[in-house]
Amino acid sequence: MKREEWKRLLHNPLLLVVMIAIVAIPTIYTTLFLGSMWDPYGSVEHLPVAVVNLDQPVTVEGTTYEVGQSLVDNLKEEPSLDFHFVGQEEAQKGLEDGTYYMVITIPEDFSQRASSITQDQPQTMELKYETNPGTNYIASKLSESAMKEMELGVREEVTRTYATTMLEQIGEIGDGMTQAADGGGELADGAHTLTQGAQSLTDYLAQLSDSSLTFVDGSQRLSQGLGDYLAGVTQVAQGSGALNDGAAQLEDGLGQLQQATQPLTQGVEQLNQGAQSLAQGAGQAANSSGTLAQGAAQVDESLNALLEGLNQLQSQTQALPQNAQALADGAKQLEQGLQGLSLAIQSGQVSGEQLQALVGQLSQGATQLSQGLEQLSQQAPALTQGITQAAQGAGQLKEQGTAPLRAGAAQLQQGLNTLAQGSETLAQGVTQMQGQLPALTQGVDGLYQGAQKLHQGTQTLVDGADQLMDNKAQLTEGMDALNQGAGQIQDAAGQLHQGAQTLTDGAKALEDGAATLQDKLADGAQEIADTNTGNAVADQMAAPVETQESQLTQVANNGHAMAPYMMSVALWVGCIAFSLMYPLTQYSGELKSGFAWWRSKASVLYTVAILEALVMLGSLHLFNGFQPVDWGRTVLVALVAAVTFMSVMYFFTCLLGKVGSFLMLIFMVLQLSGSVGTYPLELSGSFVPALNGWVPFTYTVRAFRSAIAGGPDITGCLAYLAVWLVVFTILTLVLFQVRTRRIRKGQPTLMVWLEEHSLA
Repeated sequence: MKREEWKRLLHNPLLLVVMIAIVAIPTIYTTLFLGSMWDPYGSVEHLPVAVVNLDQPVTVEGTTYEVGQSLVDNLKEEPSLDFHFVGQEEAQKGLEDGTYYMVITIPEDFSQRASSITQDQPQTMELKYETNPGTNYIASKLSESAMKEMELGVREEVTRTYATTMLEQIGEIGDGMTQAADGGGELADGAHTLTQGAQSLTDYLAQLSDSSLTFVDGSQRLSQGLGDYLAGVTQVAQGSGALNDGAAQLEDGLGQLQQATQPLTQGVEQLNQGAQSLAQGAGQAANSSGTLAQGAAQVDESLNALLEGLNQLQSQTQALPQNAQALADGAKQLEQGLQGLSLAIQSGQVSGEQLQALVGQLSQGATQLSQGLEQLSQQAPALTQGITQAAQGAGQLKEQGTAPLRAGAAQLQQGLNTLAQGSETLAQGVTQMQGQLPALTQGVDGLYQGAQKLHQGTQTLVDGADQLMDNKAQLTEGMDALNQGAGQIQDAAGQLHQGAQTLTDGAKALEDGAATLQDKLADGAQEIADTNTGNAVADQMAAPVETQESQLTQVANNGHAMAPYMMSVALWVGCIAFSLMYPLTQYSGELKSGFAWWRSKASVLYTVAILEALVMLGSLHLFNGFQPVDWGRTVLVALVAAVTFMSVMYFFTCLLGKVGSFLMLIFMVLQLSGSVGTYPLELSGSFVPALNGWVPFTYTVRAFRSAIAGGPDITGCLAYLAVWLVVFTILTLVLFQVRTRRIRKGQPTLMVWLEEHSLA
């Protein structure tokens, strides 16, 4: 039967052509299909992409950024894609009609955002790209992959720029730290000076604290002295009033005395005339001797009273110039002390606005008192001199005038008989008295003028004393405020001393810290100076990782990667085509046995399966450059897969005819889904894991991949395929044995029923 089968095939040109075409089906399927996608990733440079540059250059701190133009210049030299630099409208139109698979748009603020990398709030650079998956999905994905590479390049360039800027700034920081270290030395020197100054300040404040105690004691003594002074002012006020009253009385008495000197002069003149005529009118004088004796006695008594008053006034006014001068000196000292106290208040050594006001008023009163006392001191000598002259004149008048007059009157009274003898003596005495009258008149005038000045001075003294008494309460309050301020100054001086001690300690700590800062800054500056900040470092920072790929297996291109999947499909399709076109259910010659029938068909179909595998591999190598790592294992897998697939087709076609071929077509679709020939199992649908381990494609794909790429052992995969081969071969043999037995017995078979229903 085997010979007849081949003779029938070879003598049927049409069937022979069909068989040749069936042998070529896997070759056509793999060669053409794989050829269309043999190396798409290696031809991405032919993928047209539009680039639109809208970027505007910016200038920041004297540096011009044209990042968009730099990117365009780099893309012109970049062979990864077929870049076309066009306008925005042309790019959009080309994307819509499929001229371009992607449009890359560089926005207007691309350089501006790039220049903000060293600012407080840097902005992210946006590189926009748009694809049209509806035109070609794979092309859009390839374009996106290239875009990712471009994005990495832009990031690397920006990172390099930023790193260069950072390294330059680090260098500047190093220089600044060197300067800072020098400044730290100066700071240490200044801190040392500050420490010395703080120590001096502490010592001075200690002295101030001690002096504040002296100041408090002095203020207390001043308070006591001021109390004594106020008591003396009270006495002065009281005595000045009495003195003013006495001066007024003296002025009035001397005025009366001045008025009396004119009649006295006239009387002396008359006396002189009478003395001249005394000798002539002694008789007449005898008649008036009694009256003369009484007048002489009265004059003598008046002169005695005047003399006693002048002597008392003289004794009281002898110390007046010295006292007035001492009082004037004390007023000046008081004025100077008040001026010094006012200056101390103004300079801030003593606080208290009220005390300053009181001291001002006291100073004014002291000034007025000093002026009045100066006038009194100037006028007191004249007053004293006038009083002395008046006393002398009164004494002379008593001794030279009234006493002889009284004696003469007595003698005249005692005896007129001696009048003639004494008239000459009387005339002489009267003449002398007349000569002393001008001096008396002048002395009385001077005494009266001095009394007037004395009254004026005492009145000024009274006014000054009244002002002192008026300011007594304010001065007392100011002294109390001065005592309180002295206590506050003492407390503040103690606190200042403590603060100065703290300042000294802090200055010492600052000095130590400044020295440490200088050392650390110098060390940091040296470390920065020793740090490499060249362009190589910037390049390393921009691209710190260099990937080194190590491939466990080798896959030349996408065609070699897809070949396992496509060869499995191609061999399965070739077997389906053979089962559809070749009469597997018919036998030639005598039906000897089921095995003979099976063997006659198997000799043809297995031969066709082997030819399909060999022709497919040869064509792929010849036309597509297919070059597996292990040719021997690749051929073995192809032969085992072809024979196994043909065994499966043989069984289902012989069992169900066209229905069996249809079922195998459906089974092929299931295998396409479950064999994970394109995408990994983890990325496939949820139903794929349930199919993956049961379909033959899974093992043919694994075996082909291992053989083509030089992967692990494929014994397991071949064993699984061998199990399918053996199982379906046995099933087919059983089918032929059963069908042969029924034909020999003349019983109908399933194939007859399928033929009757046009399904065989």
